[in-house]
Amino acid sequence: MRSTFGDHVFDPQTNKIDRPKLGQVIFGDPAKRRQLDKLSHPRIYRRILVTLFKLKFLEKRALVVLDAPLLFESKLLEYLCYPVLVVYCDKGQEQLKRLMERDSLAEEDAMRKVSSQMPITVKVRRADIAIDNSGSPKQLRKLVMDTVIPRIYQKLGYIDTVNLNERKED
Repeated sequence: MRSTFGDHVFDPQTNKIDRPKLGQVIFGDPAKRRQLDKLSHPRIYRRILVTLFKLKFLEKRALVVLDAPLLFESKLLEYLCYPVLVVYCDKGQEQLKRLMERDSLAEEDAMRKVSSQMPITVKVRRADIAIDNSGSPKQLRKLVMDTVIPRIYQKLGYIDTVNLNERKED
């Protein structure tokens, strides 16, 4: 990592990667991002696959949630996940604002980060279930409890459409 990205992306106190500094490098230079992907993705995928195997087959978990922002870009993980949920913010400026607050980013850095990913409209089209997170946390919680969880159970075959419709009428 040090030879590829330089000493300046490491915290001098801890000698660990300074993620914000590394982000500035990779989101500003597509070639550097590809280098990071080439270094990190095999390890990340291996760990995900081992964990999925353990949870699904050894621990017999009925449902495993994988939070993977680059799911579709991976060209592997989307074939292991069902149903695929995409959480999106329909208001572009709100998405940037939230990203800036969460990661303490300047607007320009947040825009570079968003533009380096597959467009959210494409992800929404490819998803089995799309969740609009433009509202408040309370609205999102209600949407997930009332609509999303029943749809997940339906897609997995735990309930049928009739039961799902009966639940909505209650």
